[in-house]
Amino acid sequence: MLVYEYINLLVASELKPLGLANIGGDFRDEIQEKNLQDIIGLLNLANSALHEKFALLQKEFLLEDIENNKTFALPDDFVYPINAALEDGTQVPLNNERKVLVDKTDKALSLMFPEPFVCLVKGEDLNSQVRVSLIYIASPKKVTEPTDKISITSAFTQAILDYVAYKAFLGVDGHVDKTNNTYYMRYIADCKAIETSGLAAIDNLNSNVKLEERGFV
Repeated sequence: MLVYEYINLLVASELKPLGLANIGGDFRDEIQEKNLQDIIGLLNLANSALHEKFALLQKEFLLEDIENNKTFALPDDFVYPINAALEDGTQVPLNNERKVLVDKTDKALSLMFPEPFVCLVKGEDLNSQVRVSLIYIASPKKVTEPTDKISITSAFTQAILDYVAYKAFLGVDGHVDKTNNTYYMRYIADCKAIETSGLAAIDNLNSNVKLEERGFV
C-alpha cells in the first residue's frame, strides 16, 4: 500500500479524535504539513517494528580477510545478526567469548558486536578460512512522501494502524492511558494473529541451504 492509503485510513478512524488528523488537502498550512510528516514518521516506526519482530528483511554482508581483533563497519540498515558461516558452510558463533588456544593463537572464531554497526572478529578459523557470510535482519527503507510505497504485505495493515494509533495517543500527554494502552494491546493481538496464521511468511530455511543458493559453499 502507498503511504497516503494508510493515512486516509488513519485519519478516518484511529486518529480521528486527535488534532493530528488535520492534514488538509492539496494545499496545507504549516500545522497541517507538520501533522502529515508526523504521521509518516509514525508509519516508519510501525514498519520498522514489524520488520524487526518478524524478521521480514534478511540481507547478507560478506566479511573479507578476517583476522583476530579486526573490525568491520556494518551497513546502515543493520538491525541484528541471525547467523554467520565460513566458506565451507561451518557456522560461526555470534557473541561467543570462549577461547581455544592453539600455539598461543585463539582458534575459537566468533563474531562480536561491541557497539551499533560494528562487527569485531575474535579468534581465527582452524582451517585458515578468511571469508565469513553474515546474515542479518535489515531495517526497511524509510518513506518520506505520501506517494511512497510501504514495502510490507496487507497481512500487516491492521498491525500498522494500531501501532501508529498507540504511538500517536501516547504522544498526546506522554504517558500510558486507557486509550493508547487499548491500541497497544490491539497491536499485540494483531501480531499474535499474524504469527498463528503463518501470514508473516518468515524465511526459516536452513542456513546452509541459504549459503548454497548464493553459491557461497
